[in-house]
Formats: sequence, structure tokens, C-alpha cells
Amino acid sequence: MSCLILAWRDLRFNAGMSSCIVLALCAVLTPLLIIFGLRTGVLAHLEANLTSSPVNLELKLTGNYQLKPDFIKALQQDPAVAFVVPLTRSLSVGCNLRAPHGRLSGVSAIPTAAGDPLLVAAHLPPATDDSAIYVSASVAQKAQLQVGDSVTLSVQRELEGKQQAARASFEVKGILSRALLPTDSILVTVPVILAMEDYRDGFEPAIFSDNSKPNTTRQYFAKVRLYARDIYAVEPLVERLEQAGISTHSKIAQISELKAINRALSAIVQVITAVTLVGGIGALWGLLSAALALKRESFAMLRLMGFTPGMVYLTAWLESLILGLCGVAISALLCKLGSLILQQLFAAILGGSQLSFLTLAQWGYFALGALVVLTLLTLGAVKRQLLAQTPAAIMRRGE
Repeated sequence: MSCLILAWRDLRFNAGMSSCIVLALCAVLTPLLIIFGLRTGVLAHLEANLTSSPVNLELKLTGNYQLKPDFIKALQQDPAVAFVVPLTRSLSVGCNLRAPHGRLSGVSAIPTAAGDPLLVAAHLPPATDDSAIYVSASVAQKAQLQVGDSVTLSVQRELEGKQQAARASFEVKGILSRALLPTDSILVTVPVILAMEDYRDGFEPAIFSDNSKPNTTRQYFAKVRLYARDIYAVEPLVERLEQAGISTHSKIAQISELKAINRALSAIVQVITAVTLVGGIGALWGLLSAALALKRESFAMLRLMGFTPGMVYLTAWLESLILGLCGVAISALLCKLGSLILQQLFAAILGGSQLSFLTLAQWGYFALGALVVLTLLTLGAVKRQLLAQTPAAIMRRGE
């Protein structure tokens, strides 16, 4: 406690030098905080633009394949995959839609299931049974549909030289915006999609027919509807699918641009950080050494009175801790002020996004790093300025 009181009184007595040390620390920390905050904010803004729509996380398979259920199950268990359901041939998903106030032909059916990113983004509940259907905004507009309306889907086929058509009724459970589903499309459950293909292949499924001839021989699927967990999982997924001989179309080009920006910003931040730290550490070392040099005679007198070297180290460290905490607090306030100014300058471009911010962990790392560096510099300066000579030698030299 005596060391703490002595440290506090010494700082007050040498308020001018103490202020210089605090300001030097702020001159190092504040620009670093702002730069790291900008890097975090810019990357978060770009990443949010990519991930705001699940469409950017979709991997569309080009062409038809023979994907076995085991392959699809492995994808479902892959931690990089957010959502995957089997999909039939491209020619099997077309159907006609009849509503009370309109009709549409050539509507594309898309399989859905629990956890569908499109339904999650639209805040719609998943389909609880096979009679549920979700429609795109364009389909709803053309057919004058609303949630709760009943619609009929018809599927056509040619069997034994005869044109046939089957119908099934569904209830509209939700309407998806054009941003999520821009084409004339509908979402139905996987059994409905499979029934559409089975009917066209000559079977009689329970949906669209009487279940007199179900397809019990299905061994593979032509495609899958696949979404990555996040933008950083897209490229590894694409590579794994290509190794399996599956070609995909995705937003990998935009994601690669984001990664390039991340690398460029990281390099810039590292260079600026290195230059700032070298200059800042040199300035702090000079100030601490000068401050302690002025106290040689005082600490020599204390040592003659029984002050041990450990107590000298402790007193100097407590002073540096107080100065460091003050510097970190002032730097945080200046960083917040700078961030607010930048936010106002670029508000029109960013919309509601935050240009500069730091996470709680980053604040902690900066504070801890500043205190550790200041502690090491202080202990080094104490050894060089106060403990390198005996108290008697210092007093004889009149220092």
C-alpha cells in the first residue's frame, strides 16, 4: 500500500512528465485503434453484403449427375454445408399452376425442407406437410395469390403415345421476395418433387396419382440443392465437389475479391502497426528514461533508508500501470470520437452499417498489450537508471 501511495504522489508531483507519457501512449494507441476498427468494420460491411442474402451461399450444380443417397448424406453431415436436399432432373421440375384468379405455365418447382435458408431469410415457417407450397413474388403477382389461397399444380407426361396430366392441390404458406426468388418458382417438399419426376417416368406415385405403382427402384438423384455454411466455406465446398467430378456455379468470384481485400487490408495494417510501434516504443522509452533519471537522487535516498530494489520496481510499475490505464482510456475515447466522425462522413454510402468498430476481445487485447509493453519498458528503464549504480555512488556524484 505504501508503494501505491508513493507512486500516486510521485505522479502528481511530476504531473507534467506524467502527462507527456500519457499523451505519447495515446499517440501510439489511438491511430492503431482507429485503423484496426476500420479494417474490422470494412470487412464486416463487405461480408454482410455477401451474406445478407442466402442466394450468395448457394452452389448450383451445372448438369445432371448420378448422386447416390450416401453422397447426399455425407454432404448433410459436412460442417461446411448449411442446407442440402436432393433434386431431380432439370426437365422434371417444370409444372403448370392454376389459381382462382389466374394460371401460369412453366413454373419451376424447388425442393424445400426444414432449415431452408430462403424460408429462414423470409421469416417463414418450414413446410409441415406435403400440401404446403411457397411461391415467388412474381408468381404471386401474376396469379394474384395471397397466403392461404389454394392452388393446383398439374404435371404432364406422354405414356404409350398418349398425353396425360395429373393434378394435386396445395395451400400457399408464404410468398418470397424477388431478392430471394427472382424467377417464376415455387417451393414444395422433396416428396412432391420426386413424385413429379416419378409420374413423368411412368410411375403412379401417391402424389399426382393413386400410388398404384410407386417408384421403389430409385438409386440416385440428378442434383442437389446446396448452400454453404458461410462465404468462407464456399470455396472449399466447390473444390471438394470438383474433385468428385461435379461442376458448380457460385459466387466464388465475389468471395475471392473479399478475401483479396482482407489480405490487402491486413498487409496495410501490419506495416502501419510496425512503423507506429517502433516510433512509439522509442518515444516511450526516451520519456520513461528521462522521467526516472530525474528521480535518481530521490530513489537513492529511499534505498539508503531501507527501500529494497523490489520495492523500487513495484513503485515504478504501479506508476506505469496508472499511466497506462489513463492512456488506454483516453485512447478509447479518442477512437470512439474518430469513429463517429468517419461514420458521419460516410453515412450516405454505408446506410446503416458501421464503418469502424472493435469487438470486446479486440479492446481487451489492445489494453493488455499496451500495459505489457509499458511494463517491460518501465522495468528496463528502472534497471538502467535507478539500479545500475549503488545509492552511495549516486549521492557522491550529486545526481
